[in-house]
Amino acid sequence: MTTLQKAFEISKIMATIANQKRILYEEYDLDLFYFNNGGVFKASKECISYIKSIKDLSSDVSVVLLDENNTPVKIENIDTFLNALVDKHIQANNKFFFQYESLKIAETVESIVK
Repeated sequence: MTTLQKAFEISKIMATIANQKRILYEEYDLDLFYFNNGGVFKASKECISYIKSIKDLSSDVSVVLLDENNTPVKIENIDTFLNALVDKHIQANNKFFFQYESLKIAETVESIVK
């Protein structure tokens, strides 16, 4: 195999790995969605911080929030809701981490040039 052919093969592998990373991130992004009381919420850092602020600053147990589709949804128990969002976020992060780690193993130079 010539140097040019080897370089071309490596570039194809790197493009495939980049595509796999993109697919993993898209799957991660979908894993963050949490459904509650007919609404859909994304368990993002921003959403969790926002809900935590509401919980800390409000004495109400239940609140009305806009979901990802801008639909008002009544959340009956803000503590339970916040805990569920945090759990969803952690689960999605862990899954993404382990999938990404297995992808990084395939990314090593030794596995590429074999």
